[in-house]
Amino acid sequence: MSSEPILVKDILERDPRRPIEPVIKVDEQDPRVVGSEMEEYVVTEEIRDYLEDIIDRFIVRSRTPESVCGWISGFFGSGKSHFLKVLGYVLSNRPIKLSGGREVGAATYFCKKHSLPGKAILEKVLRTRAIFVNMLNFDREKGPSITRIVYTALLRELGLSEVFWVAEIEKMLQDRGLWDRFLDFVEKEKGKTWQHIRRITAIVRPLLVKALHELDKNTYPT
Repeated sequence: MSSEPILVKDILERDPRRPIEPVIKVDEQDPRVVGSEMEEYVVTEEIRDYLEDIIDRFIVRSRTPESVCGWISGFFGSGKSHFLKVLGYVLSNRPIKLSGGREVGAATYFCKKHSLPGKAILEKVLRTRAIFVNMLNFDREKGPSITRIVYTALLRELGLSEVFWVAEIEKMLQDRGLWDRFLDFVEKEKGKTWQHIRRITAIVRPLLVKALHELDKNTYPT
C-alpha cells in the first residue's frame, strides 16, 4: 500500500522557495521586505522581556528627555541586526507591507501580534524617527566623524540634500511655505526634478540664487 509523500513545503507555513536573504540588512527599507522580516521574526520569551523593557523605558524617557543609550551585544550571527531593525520600526511605527498586501504601522502590527505594551502611545502620541546607519560602510579612521555620518543619514531620511548648506535652504523654503513653488520653478527652468538637479553641484548654487530671487523678491531683491 502506497501513500502520497509529504513534502517539506507542505508542512511549512510559508513557501520555502521564496527569496530568502541570508542576512538582515538594516539599510534595506523596502516596506514589503521589512514586512516579511517582521512577520517571520520569532519572539522568544527572552526577546519579549527585552522588548517590553526597552519599549517601557523609551515611552517613559520621551516624557522626561535625558541622555540615555542602549547597548545590544551578542555573538556574530546571533540576530542583533534583526532585533535592532524590528525595534527601530516598532518605536517609530514605520509603515510596512504584510504578505497579504495590507499596509500597516509596524507598532500597530507587531505589538498586537506579540501582546507588547505601548501600542496606543507608539501609534498616536509619540512621533519618533528611527535612523539606521551601517557603520561598516565607513572607514572610521579616515572617514567623517560619526556626527556627520548620522546627520547625513538624518537629512537623507527627511528627503533633504546630503550637502549641509543646500539642506538648510531646502528646510528654510519648507518652513516658509515656498517649497512647492520652488519645485515647480526648478522643473520649468531645467525640465528635471529638483531631486535630480541637486546632485549636480555645478548647477545648484546659481539655480538656488535665481529661485530665491524669483520666489521672494523682498528678501532677495537682486
